[in-house]
Amino acid sequence: MHGKIKNHIIDVLIGFATTFATVAIFGHLISLSKYGLTYGETIANYVSGKMGANPLSVLGLATITGLSIGFLKEALKSTEKLTHHYLINLVVVFVYVAIGCPQILSELMYLSLAGELFASWRGILHLSLVLAGNYIGFLLTLLIFSRIKKAKELEESLEDNNL
Repeated sequence: MHGKIKNHIIDVLIGFATTFATVAIFGHLISLSKYGLTYGETIANYVSGKMGANPLSVLGLATITGLSIGFLKEALKSTEKLTHHYLINLVVVFVYVAIGCPQILSELMYLSLAGELFASWRGILHLSLVLAGNYIGFLLTLLIFSRIKKAKELEESLEDNNL
């Protein structure tokens, strides 16, 4: 069990780093493009309005991300190559950032463009919530799969007793 938690912590950190890198890279690419200023103003209006990311939605979406990565990892247990697991994590996090969390991405992108990702309380709060949500998702994955494993073992032992 200890090894599984350690592996999940590593995956959470990889997911967090990938999310942060995605925001930072896209933020800098957008700011360097000719549409950077216009896009930054649009995001500023979006975030400062009613559509700004709610911390609970950040935590919820990050938890769902942690669950989805955890389920994919458990489903791919037949492959022993760690590179496959890390590749799956990267793909899931990029898909999550692209389609699953426009509010979080918008707010983090705006904070990145403004250079306040680590300087403002909002940026630090949202990055912390992404990390915490991913970790909660992984812990839920561990719990779910341990229950499934126990149920299978119980079923097999009952079948052995009946034979």
